[in-house]
Order: sequence, then structure tokens, then C-alpha cells
Amino acid sequence: MKEKIKIAIGPLILQKTGYGGVQGHIQNIIKYSKFNLKPIIPFMSAHSQQFKPVSATITTKQISFVDFYGLTYAKLILPNYDIIHLHGHPEWTGLYYKPKKRNSRYIHSIHGVYTKEDYPKEWEYRSKLNERMIESCKESDLVIGVAKWICQWIKEQGVSDAIYIPNGMNVEEFQDTKPDDFRKKYNLNDDFFLFAGRLDEYKRPKLYIKLAEKIKDKKFVMIGRDLTPEKVERYYGKNLPKNLKCIGEVNRKDLINGFSACRVFVLTSKYDTFPTVLMEAMACKKVVVGANNAGPKEIITDGKDGFLFEADDAADLIEKSLKAWENKDFGINGYKKVKEKFDWPVIVKKIDEEYEKLAGRK
Repeated sequence: MKEKIKIAIGPLILQKTGYGGVQGHIQNIIKYSKFNLKPIIPFMSAHSQQFKPVSATITTKQISFVDFYGLTYAKLILPNYDIIHLHGHPEWTGLYYKPKKRNSRYIHSIHGVYTKEDYPKEWEYRSKLNERMIESCKESDLVIGVAKWICQWIKEQGVSDAIYIPNGMNVEEFQDTKPDDFRKKYNLNDDFFLFAGRLDEYKRPKLYIKLAEKIKDKKFVMIGRDLTPEKVERYYGKNLPKNLKCIGEVNRKDLINGFSACRVFVLTSKYDTFPTVLMEAMACKKVVVGANNAGPKEIITDGKDGFLFEADDAADLIEKSLKAWENKDFGINGYKKVKEKFDWPVIVKKIDEEYEKLAGRK
């Protein structure tokens, strides 16, 4: 039976493609917590998320849009909870409102930081969201960073020390995989490198394509949103290498089977906060390659359960990817690590301890 501390957590946002990374994080806290958590579900028309497809054109004036629904929710409903656990960037500004006189305790979990390098066309909008997130943290009773480098960044922004509780993943979900089903469905007979992400500069897909160009005798696969042959070729600006197969977006079952079917998983992004995909590949006992930067370097132990390449360095990526190909037995080390350190029941136990402290039980 769930224990009785009244806790609200969110915002939980259902999108057309399902729940995103932050929403998945929130759902797993709800699932594994010993407390009965109430999800905060914002009204979809309340703020800029309604205009998500054209978010690049949103100006600072539009960001100042008054979220009347969220503000009403924050003033009338949320004060009835003992703890309010908010996550991410405040796109729904009203929901992040904190009354000056309050009995509720506030937690803000930081899942990432926008950089101008990754979002040059949207920087005015993204930088404003960074600022609002910091303002929300300064008003909170507790700040959680899902990566150590995020905790350091928060401190540099003038926020009192955040505590580190990493992102998690469900190891149990990856216990019964069917790699042969994935190979058969997508006509893959050879061992292959795998990229799972989206067609977005943040994920550095061009770097992965260049990797396929240089290692012509190996097979490469890309799965994820907009990663179809036509869209990837248009994005790349020239013909794709013949040893690269672009599958596009797949369902969750195929994604898991894809992890288990590959020989090496490669994450080319530079600023991934604490990437779940790396841990999911490790849960399938696969050797992984990631940038020696931000979240990947906190997950991968170079030369033991995977390999780290210098961010955006194509030559180093080639070298480390080939080493990973020849050391596939490292995958068992990665599995042991995620099982011990990053499984959701382990992570949520730490979050529950913070709930108890704020509620005065410890």
C-alpha cells in the first residue's frame, strides 16, 4: 500500500508520439515510488506547447504569454499538496508559480540545458527558458540534477547546491528481447552499428553518417523520428553511403529488439544530459560509444564498458567505434553497471528519501 504524503508531480504531457524523456522520467517515479503521486497534467492550449511544430519562430513576447490555466491550478489546487515536484523547463509558466506564503515544499528537477551551439535559430526562445528554469530553482526548497555536470552548471548560475540523483531506466524491460525479429523485419543479416535518436543537429546525425562513409565494410543502421532515407539524404545534402540503412521511427518493441540486435551502439551527440538510450543499450549487454562530454562520460567507463570519443572529433569517433566492434564482451560490464546504479527502483528509492526529508519524516 502506498504511504500517505500528498505529492503532486509534473508536468506530464502526452504528445502525438507518446511521452518524451522527461515525461518517462516522471512516469517511472510515479510507478516505483512508495507514495501515491498525483500527476500534474496541463491544459494543452495553455501555452506554447500548442505551437510546438513552429517553436523556432516563438519570440520572447510570445514566451511572456500568461498561462491562466496553469496559474489558477498553481494557486488553487497545488497548495493542497505537501510536496510539489516540478521538472524541466517552464514552458507552462503558470504551473511553476510558487506563492510567497506557502506550506507546500517545492522540488525542481533539472533534466537538461539548452545551448546556443545546438539551437542557434531558436536561441532567443531557448535562452529565455533557461533563465526561467533557474528562477524556478532559486525559489525551490530542493533542486535535483540528473547529471553531475548539471549540478555544477546550476551552481554556476547562482543556485545553492543541487543534489545529484541520476536519470534511470527499466532493466526489467530489456530482459526478454528478440533480436532475430528485428533482423528479419528489417532485412538485416550482418552485424551492425546502431544510432537511435532523431533528425536534429542536437543528436549530431551527420557525424554518424560520416562514420558509415569511412568504415565501408561494416553495416550501419539509423532508427528514430524523421530518420527515413529521403529526409536524411535531404538533411545530409548528398547521397547516403550504401552501407547505411535508415529505418525511421519504430515502435517501442522494435526499438528494444533493435538494441539487442546491434553489435555496437553509437551516440554522437555532444551535450546529452544523461542519455537513457546509452543505458538501454547497456541493459542489452551491448558495448557503447559516446562523447567524452556531459552525460555520456558519467555513464561510460572508457575501455571497460564502452568507449569515449572526443566530442565532434570524427577521427577519434572512427577509432573508438572500431575498438568497440572488437570488444563486444565489454557489454556484460555495462549491464552490471546499469543494473546496480541506474535501475529505476534504485533511483526512485533515493527520491523517496528526499520526499520524506521535506515532509519532516527524517
